[in-house]
Amino acid sequence: MTRIALLLGDGADRESLDLALRSAFGDNVRFVDELPRPGEELVIAVVAPSKVVASLESGCADFVTLPCAAAEVVRVVEALAAEDACEEAVALLGDGGRATIDELHERVATQVLVLKGETGTGTVAFARYWAGLTNAPVRVLDATDLTNVPAGAALVITGIEALEADLQGKVWARIKELSSTARIAVALRGDAGVDPKVDDWVASAVQVPPMRERIADVVRLARAFEHLLSARRGHEVVVPMRSISAMQSHRWPNQLPELRATIDGLCARDATPASRGGSAEYRVPVQSADVTLHLVGGGTKFGSLFWPSEFEFDASLELGDPFFPVNVGGRIHIVARVAVEAFGIPQARKTVASEPDLLAKHVRARLHMQSGSTFEGEFVYSADHARSRVADLLNGKERYFLFRVGSELLHVSKTHLIWVEELR
Repeated sequence: MTRIALLLGDGADRESLDLALRSAFGDNVRFVDELPRPGEELVIAVVAPSKVVASLESGCADFVTLPCAAAEVVRVVEALAAEDACEEAVALLGDGGRATIDELHERVATQVLVLKGETGTGTVAFARYWAGLTNAPVRVLDATDLTNVPAGAALVITGIEALEADLQGKVWARIKELSSTARIAVALRGDAGVDPKVDDWVASAVQVPPMRERIADVVRLARAFEHLLSARRGHEVVVPMRSISAMQSHRWPNQLPELRATIDGLCARDATPASRGGSAEYRVPVQSADVTLHLVGGGTKFGSLFWPSEFEFDASLELGDPFFPVNVGGRIHIVARVAVEAFGIPQARKTVASEPDLLAKHVRARLHMQSGSTFEGEFVYSADHARSRVADLLNGKERYFLFRVGSELLHVSKTHLIWVEELR
């Protein structure tokens, strides 16, 4: 979880808040007497109602008004952490994000990888992605907190650039020591460089591109933020189409946070099509569906997916972003696509299932997945594939294929499929 700071006003019960927060989040939340540097931490103000506006103008990310129960503060911290995780995941989208991810895959065998980028470009998000490529648990640690490091975890270390030069040297020495047993990603933000003394054992840095070099991604990123807002609010939000188009001419000096704030502002002013009474030109509708995620290893997760209406559900899966948000019981979970064997939806949801006119061709089969799990049901053939053999269907360019199991229609990932046993 991203580190979060609490800025307490007069009248806050620090002792009870400390107990509740440590129980819920360990050491990921701390108290501060003043605002940290911008972009360093998310800050929640616990203040009197009269101080809310001033705290937000000063740079706080959220607030809780006094008097308050510790449980209310815990709820706000959870919501802010989940939302921040969503924003991190958005950084990976688009052509610019894909190019960086491809480079990270090329460096998968590296033991210590440095990622550099301007503040707000998603450097930590890309570092998390690389650290998780070997399926080890990922822990994000501040450079000042490298004493009790969990065994067996891949590490993402942040905040080196904020330290004095002599302390940076000690941190790099500690990183070298830890690298004998752990994969480590070091996220450097701003103009920070790598200590020249470590050039002999740290590979050349991966440069995370700033927004001005990812203008082609702006529309995609803006839409992603719009969908996250839809999930958070529980209803469709709309961004004016001409506003999204205009975003491509902006240089975005404050990177992803500036884009996120812009989308927030546009959605606040233009909450729904009905409130504007505008023409269809302004609509950017969002579809949603309740889905069951069948996870690698046999587990399931149930929640709601959101995607842009210009895509059918099948086509939205083919976009293939490495992470996607799911609204699970009112909380946002960021799920790695490689962890999902199949997306299941009720067959009754014809509009979401995007089933073309299905023909009366039934091939019963048992699917054997890489994880050892199986699905028993029948292939779903569209008019395009009516005369296809199963092998032809599976050799098509699509990443997913339709498979009916009882009343559920699965979009099964070919990536996780080992073999098909046809049943008579």
